[in-house]
Formats: sequence, structure tokens, C-alpha cells
Amino acid sequence: MNSTKKLMSILVALLMVATLLAGCGKNAAEPQIVNPQAPLGRAAGTDSKTDELWTQYRIVDAENSATKTLLDLTEEKRGIVKQIDVRIVSGEIDASVTDEAIKEAYFRAMGAYDDEMAVDSSGNQIGTYNYYIVGENESYFYEQTAESPLRTELVVIIPSDTEKASLQSEASVRPTDPTRGSDGYYGRMYINNTTNQFSSASIALPKSSDISISNGQLYIYGGFAGGPGADMGVHYSIAHDNWKAAMQYDYPTMIGNYLTGYNAATNLNGYLPNKTIIIYCHPYNDQSNGITGSIRLKVEGLAQFADMYGNGGNTNLTTIMESHKAYNLSSVTYHKWLATLAGSTSVGHNIGKFTNIKINGTLQSSTLFNTATSDGVVTFSDKGNGSITIDVKDK
Repeated sequence: MNSTKKLMSILVALLMVATLLAGCGKNAAEPQIVNPQAPLGRAAGTDSKTDELWTQYRIVDAENSATKTLLDLTEEKRGIVKQIDVRIVSGEIDASVTDEAIKEAYFRAMGAYDDEMAVDSSGNQIGTYNYYIVGENESYFYEQTAESPLRTELVVIIPSDTEKASLQSEASVRPTDPTRGSDGYYGRMYINNTTNQFSSASIALPKSSDISISNGQLYIYGGFAGGPGADMGVHYSIAHDNWKAAMQYDYPTMIGNYLTGYNAATNLNGYLPNKTIIIYCHPYNDQSNGITGSIRLKVEGLAQFADMYGNGGNTNLTTIMESHKAYNLSSVTYHKWLATLAGSTSVGHNIGKFTNIKINGTLQSSTLFNTATSDGVVTFSDKGNGSITIDVKDK
């Protein structure tokens, strides 16, 4: 009797071992999410990096929405799954995106995450992370929230040729330079510093009751002139009563014009009025990850929601916008800060209050500030070291 029990115990043990070994094979069932709230990239009991996840993705609303593996690890490193839902937004009926483009966009997004995203002492991201690649023919938007870091979304924005032509010809392109025509009203402060290092500033976004716009758009932004040139900051959404990140570059093509429209249409979230944001404008991205030499915008501040769909309450939001390629700028003509009413028939009022204006981390003396305006009523006030307020009204 005892020998029979021993034999049964051995058989059960062998069966358990066989089951475990089968589960480690490449044809094993997909692992389950161990803990959806776990810090990004940290499988249970490990200190693995962000890219040490079994990352998978699927194109939703497509004929073939099968889940594909983005990054499949060796068996011993598996244990936690990250799922990316890829959504295509396009004016073209047959728009599509390649697996290679999805992978490149994702790895660029996570490279910028490693560069720029704040995390707590346990490695958890603080707030929501938004990342854009602003391209000539398509753009990519990736969102990862603190609540669901392992269930994320990548939106591929592919405007039709008609949409691109229409949007890029509109007079609502931000009026930044008299040499390109005055399609609206602006006040510009610029610093004749040619370094390709980043500029930054804190911007006190105005109360909604203090601004107005019709037949145009409101923008508050920084950037630089020279080379491709870039406008980098935020624009006001009347529909959502918030400020959304925006970047346009490469004059006169102005890559990114159409992104503003799609951003407003597909993303309910934005930075809250009457709150302070910080923006960083990189003519030459020299961060350790991503594409060295790209043009990169970073915006930090308090957003209206936790995600693009309007879920959750006020949440810290870090937004990165980046050019689709490296421009490798060795210098610029000048760094700039503006408040504008965009549109040749625009009517309204805008206020840009800038403080802590820095270049490469150094506070800029007000003696370095130069100003330029369009017609209309434009005033510069509160001028001091690292600070200036620009008030713009139609004429």
C-alpha cells in the first residue's frame, strides 16, 4: 500500500514538472498580466527595464485585428504583458500602416519616455505620458497613463492629400514673421542667441474669461528661427476649454499644420486654463534616447483629464512632440516667444505671460530681449530678467 502511494506521488510530481516545462516553450499560452498597476517594465520580482516586457499590439477596427508580438523575450524574462491598441485615423478609406512603422514609433516613444518622464521612487510614472511624432505624410500619437501603463494606445494619423493641401494652405498658420506675411496678429520677443541648445519658459496660461477668439485660433509658444525653423507650444481649444500641445516646423512646408486639427478632433484632453505650464524647445535633441538631432518639444503641466477620452480628473501631463527625422541643426538665428491670434480675419484677445525664460538652463537678462509686432494692439509688460508678458488684440 505504501509503495502504491509513493508511486502515485512520483507520477503526480512528474506530471507537474512536465506541465511546467511545456509552459516554458515557445508555443506556450500567452502569459497573463500579473499586475496591471505594477510599475512599467517591472515584472513580478524583477528589476527589468521598460523594453523587457512581452509587448504586443493589435490594429483595432481592422479586418485582421490579430494580436502581434512587438517584442518577444526569452522564456526566462517573460512574465508580464504590455498590450498596445493601434488605431488609424485617416481621411483615406484604404489607409494602412506597416508593422515596421508601428515598431519604430513605439520604440521612439519609449526612448523619449526614458529621457523625459518623471517617475516616483518605485519606478511608477507620475501622471500621463503623451508622445507625438510629427511627420510629413503621417503622424503618431502614443498615450500611456499611470493607471494603466500596460494597456496603452497608439494613434496613427494619416490625412488625405486633399486634407493636407487644404489645411496647409489656410491662413491660420501661426503668424510669426513679417517676412512671411501678417496672417493675423502677434507679439514676439526674441533673443539673438544662435546656440542649438534648448530654450525653456514657464507660461501662466490665461483665464478663459480673459481671452477670446473668432475666425481664428489662439497660440502661445516658443521655438526658434533659422534652419527649418519651428513654432513649439500650445493652442487654445474653444470646444474643450483647454490648451493643447502643438508644434509646426520646416518653413515654408510647415509640417504639423494638419496635426493641430486632428489633435483637437481626436483628443479631448489639454492643459487647464489659469494654470502654469513649462515648455522646453530643443532645436537639436541631445537626449540619450530617440533620434539625436531631431526637433523636440516638451510640455509639462496640469491637464483636464487623465486620458484622451476624458476619463479621470485633473492629472499631471507630460507631452513630447518630435520631428519625424533628424535635422542636426548646429545653430539657429534666434530663440523666440510669442502670443498670437492666427487667421487673416481673426478677432480676439490673447495673453502670454512668460517667466523663467532660459537658454540651456541659464536665466536670460531682459537686456537681451528684442520685440516685434504685427498690426493690431500689442503691448509688452512685466519685462524683467527671465520674464515678459505679451498682450495681443485685433485692431
